[in-house]
Amino acid sequence: MYPFFESMALIDGSIQRIAFHQNRINRTFAKYYPSTKPIELRSILIPDEFNFDQLQKLKLNYNSNNYEINISHYNPIQFDHFYFINDDQINYDFKYTDRNQLDYWRQKIELHSQFIIIKNNLLTDSHFSNLVFTNGKHWITPKTPLHAGTMRAHLIDKHKIIQSYVSISTLHLFTHFKLINALNTLESAYLYPIELLIEPYVSYLK
Repeated sequence: MYPFFESMALIDGSIQRIAFHQNRINRTFAKYYPSTKPIELRSILIPDEFNFDQLQKLKLNYNSNNYEINISHYNPIQFDHFYFINDDQINYDFKYTDRNQLDYWRQKIELHSQFIIIKNNLLTDSHFSNLVFTNGKHWITPKTPLHAGTMRAHLIDKHKIIQSYVSISTLHLFTHFKLINALNTLESAYLYPIELLIEPYVSYLK
């Protein structure tokens, strides 16, 4: 019924970084519903009970002519273990509700673990997040994301992160990494030591 969705950060009843989410919705409509006017995020009414100074997750499920919203408190997860997967066929260029390709891998690991997708020998994304790595001076994000998220786009626009190719062989150049998305900023996301992505701490799925 709703083939696409958008997850957004809501604070004080206001959608954060709304222009980047609107751009992604516009691109989706241009691709799949070219004769229909896109949903206008600024026209969505947020119930008064969610208008307070605390991070909420606003999920918008939508199709060409209808949508629904769900708002919930957001609790970030810190992961204990990371897995690498090699999948050259995986594709997730739009925010599809159908995440079967990703969920297939998610079912293979423990609850508080996370996987990182390697496609054509290059690091892309984790299950729900884009990746950023630091060498102590700069933050680098893979130039080959599976899905170019809104937080990633915002940070590139603000010149806070730099795009570059990242492979397993270049991980030793970094000291730490983070998982960022619409609800996890560069400042708030957990900081992980790069050793978690280097043998013997990381595992490989097949």
